[in-house]
Amino acid sequence: MKTGLPSFQILGPRERVASAVAALTCCVGTVGAIVLCFYSDAPETWSLPTPKLMADVARCELQRSRTARDQCKQRLATQGLAREPNYARLAIPDH
Repeated sequence: MKTGLPSFQILGPRERVASAVAALTCCVGTVGAIVLCFYSDAPETWSLPTPKLMADVARCELQRSRTARDQCKQRLATQGLAREPNYARLAIPDH
């Protein structure tokens, strides 16, 4: 039976709100489940700021250019990856 009205106008305001809430709940639940799966399988990506690592980073900070400092820190991270597979970033506390 064709009423001539678009399908969204057949539903009343309460049904439309309920449908929107149900769709939003479903989307949030699905995205949350996917994020949780990836988060639980992701390795820890921060290294502990050991005294040796902090001394190495301090030596990197003595470089004159930002590019040289970044490359020095990148070398430290690469060396850490070679030693330890879960080592990806330097956890340097803010001063």
